[in-house]
Amino acid sequence: MAAPASVDVRALPLFVLASLAITLPIYNVLKSNPAFIAAHQFDRLDMTLLVFVLALLLPGLAVLIWLLVQRLSARAGRGVFNAQIVLWVALLVLNEISAWSMHPVTVVLVSLFLGLVVVILYWRWSMLSVFLKWYAWVLPVMMVLFVSNDSVHPFFKPTDAPVTAVRIDQDAAPPIIMVIFDELPLISLVTDEPVEGGTDEVGFAINLKRFPNLAALAETANWYPWHSTNADSTSVAIPALLSGQLPEGKATIPTWQDVPVNLYTLLAEDYRMNVFENGTHLCPTTLCESRSVLSTRKGRWTLMLDDIWISLQHLWVPAKWRSALISIDNRWLGFRDPTGVAEVTSGAFEKANYNFSDRGVVFRRFIEQARMLWQADDPKPSLSVIHSMLPHAPYKRLPDGMFYSLKEPNRVFGTLSDKTQMSVIHQMYNDNQAMLLARQQHLLQTGFADALLGELIAELRAEGIFDRSLIVVTADHGAAFKPGLSRRQIQDGNQAEIASTLLLIKRPGQQRGEVSQLSSQSVDILPSILELSGYQSPREMSGQSLLGDFKQRAEVNIQASGSQPTHFPFSGFKATVRQTLAEYSARDGNDSFDALYGLNRLEAPVEWAGQSIDVISSEEGVSESRLRIAQLDSLRRWAPANEFRLSMIYGEWDDASSAEAPEGVVVAINDRVACLSRWFDIQGFESQFRCVFDYQLMQAGDNDIQVYPLVRQAQSWSRGPAMTLEHVDDVHGVQAHPFVVMWQPRLQPQTVSEDQRSTDSGLVDHFMEGWSTGKSSIRWTVQATATLIHASRNPLPVGKYQLVLRAKALTHPTMLAEQRIRVRIDDQAWVEMIWSETEFTEYPVAFTISEPQDQLMIQFELPDAASPKEMDIGNDVRPLGVALYSWRIDPAGDEGG
Repeated sequence: MAAPASVDVRALPLFVLASLAITLPIYNVLKSNPAFIAAHQFDRLDMTLLVFVLALLLPGLAVLIWLLVQRLSARAGRGVFNAQIVLWVALLVLNEISAWSMHPVTVVLVSLFLGLVVVILYWRWSMLSVFLKWYAWVLPVMMVLFVSNDSVHPFFKPTDAPVTAVRIDQDAAPPIIMVIFDELPLISLVTDEPVEGGTDEVGFAINLKRFPNLAALAETANWYPWHSTNADSTSVAIPALLSGQLPEGKATIPTWQDVPVNLYTLLAEDYRMNVFENGTHLCPTTLCESRSVLSTRKGRWTLMLDDIWISLQHLWVPAKWRSALISIDNRWLGFRDPTGVAEVTSGAFEKANYNFSDRGVVFRRFIEQARMLWQADDPKPSLSVIHSMLPHAPYKRLPDGMFYSLKEPNRVFGTLSDKTQMSVIHQMYNDNQAMLLARQQHLLQTGFADALLGELIAELRAEGIFDRSLIVVTADHGAAFKPGLSRRQIQDGNQAEIASTLLLIKRPGQQRGEVSQLSSQSVDILPSILELSGYQSPREMSGQSLLGDFKQRAEVNIQASGSQPTHFPFSGFKATVRQTLAEYSARDGNDSFDALYGLNRLEAPVEWAGQSIDVISSEEGVSESRLRIAQLDSLRRWAPANEFRLSMIYGEWDDASSAEAPEGVVVAINDRVACLSRWFDIQGFESQFRCVFDYQLMQAGDNDIQVYPLVRQAQSWSRGPAMTLEHVDDVHGVQAHPFVVMWQPRLQPQTVSEDQRSTDSGLVDHFMEGWSTGKSSIRWTVQATATLIHASRNPLPVGKYQLVLRAKALTHPTMLAEQRIRVRIDDQAWVEMIWSETEFTEYPVAFTISEPQDQLMIQFELPDAASPKEMDIGNDVRPLGVALYSWRIDPAGDEGG
């Protein structure tokens, strides 16, 4: 059949199919995830432009490509026309079948085949052509339905006049500091062991050994141990917390347009704002100017379009291939930023891009910005609020903030990854070992949240405003660790961990802590803040002030994800909290974090921790076996880095087909018991083990790593002969996550010879003392001396070499025109150079290897290093000397790139 004569008419089928394949999925993503829009801080104009781009520009671009080719060649135009139909139909089909369990190649082939079928039908069956042309009239309807959707429409609302609170107290309003942690259940923070000066009427107290800063704050604040959230999702919990209002018959959109009366708008006239939101946009842009890439329209759009593109990949790529994609499970924006580490300096604070992954960097930026407000000569008090994504998953940090694994899935281990298997959101496998590991990692990362809170409190005391400040520390909701249940969605069996959350309120001038028996909920926090700061709300609220005539609740009310509110008796809630705490305390103990490092996961004695491996008796007659250990070479030869402490080991049993599998394994590091683990019973992770151990068992340089099978006899344990260990970069089923980027830049491959460049691309390089904590591309020296470790899997043979440094110097036209630098490799003589280039330049350093080396120590001395502040080019006070982008090792005379 001949093609339709009119070019405009022929364009309609392409426009329609492109809209259905691209625009409609994006509409659905945005409608179902309003927090995604809120996190990108899109305003009314942004949303209007977004609708234009989705409805006209994207499908119009597809048509434009065809029209341009058509003008050059009718034959080529027809080929592009047919290819586009195949592509758009295939994407439509993939959107529906990508989650199928069939082989990914089969899924793709089925989609392409159906696309070819549609092409053939288009040219042979005139009704299909007519249908697609007439279907174009449906597209405006799609747009109208999107704009008018309850989840989207609030973003198009005009700006209302602000509603402010009424000042009723003539005394000076206090500084307000509010910290909202994410996924922090009270159960994780408390101990049921007797505490000196503790709370007999409650029966538990905040664990001083694990969370000293929270425990110390509780000594001078009101603690509400029976506090509960009003929702199990951030997008509902945070608006309720900051507005004092429960959702009224519709889903709350976490934006100031949909929740115009909230903490920020109520105090707008009297307070200066320092607000760090995550997944919400409740503070109007006019009050809370963004200090990030989101502060410009270009920045917001760049991030939004990139995040939409990554989200579409998860709709189109077959399920079994999605592990290779960038994760979208654990944040609302900035998906492409996998490293979570950014350079933060005083001078660059206002210009720095907001880093959406590294919760430590964000929290410290919050402290720095708060300090600027406290030190400013302004009569208005400050309101500093942060919704911190700690200790929210993924779990990567030790209590001191160090990362502990080279590679780790960017999701909670033990959580179902295949959505076709899930009956609830964030459902965990029915595997006790995986659940124990996930909770262990959660507790370790919670320790980091406590440490950051300690830094904030120390700053408050240093500025002399701690006593007169109103301080609120709470959480949006909890997280549960029960096999077979959801980690986030409230269900029968996990109410205590999801609903019970922390609430500490320190009144201005309060010196002594108190424990309350009130049945407080999140909606009570805002009324309490208003009363304590001397304000009266201009409207009635769902919540009550915790300082006045509080009416005790008979029920705990939780808005559950995707369902009607959940109600259960307050008395039953208290009993469930106590019971759950007793279960965890009996297993995890109440001691310091040392008791958490995997030792009681097999009901083995905790006293084994750090003891000689001989504390476990040997068992004769156990057959030898092999293990494949991920990153084994890095464990055996470890160079400590500024942000990285290797303290996780995982691998798989290489003899999985045998029926002789031991019940578990014990890992020994330098002949000391490090951790124990059972095998996991998780799809894709069968016959694998993993555990986190105490990093203090590791030493710089060589480490002896041994793994033994564990054999159980009655109530005792023994070990078989040491297993044969094999190094692998990864093990089956583990989604590789580039943790190496956390503590070094993504460097170009180091080379030895032209033939070895491809095989040596996996070299591991370590920054040691004297370097900045890193951007994704460069490191600055921040001391007069700096040390670098070059480690190679294949030893460098005897011979002459060049260390080629790609670097630049920090200079000033009048104050410091050049940088002197001395470089020494191992113990060879110093090589002195002068660097003056402010652009990255290659600098060769000749050296000789007299015996094979698999590790080189490279030392730098910078006698002229100065800070930008000293040179009056910024506020950074660190002595920056040179910036290193990459390095490589070449045989002498090789000028390879």
